[in-house]
Amino acid sequence: MSARTPDHSQLGGAGSEHERIGKILRDAFDAALLERNTASEAFEEVLGDIPNWLPHPARAQRIRNASSALSVAREKMSVAMIRLREFEKLGIIPKDLKRKPAQKESGSSGPKSRYGSG
Repeated sequence: MSARTPDHSQLGGAGSEHERIGKILRDAFDAALLERNTASEAFEEVLGDIPNWLPHPARAQRIRNASSALSVAREKMSVAMIRLREFEKLGIIPKDLKRKPAQKESGSSGPKSRYGSG
């Protein structure tokens, strides 16, 4: 193992939990990369397919729409890449992927908690 391997104590020592989170983050990055590639191809297609006979506002709007979709896809890919890198290199688990600790059975639950004890 490398000295750069994340400290699994941040994960409660659960190797399978670490693998689960890593898979989720890699899958999210792969999906974002695919979305970015698709948006990039669509943008290039719009640029190449715009007929000269379309009125200028229509051409401009098609380009703006494709460009906006590409920008959103690039941002999603960037966020996914950062989350994956921070997890793999630093052991940082994104908040939305952390499992909440199980509540104690004697802990308050249900309507009782709204009205105090008993």
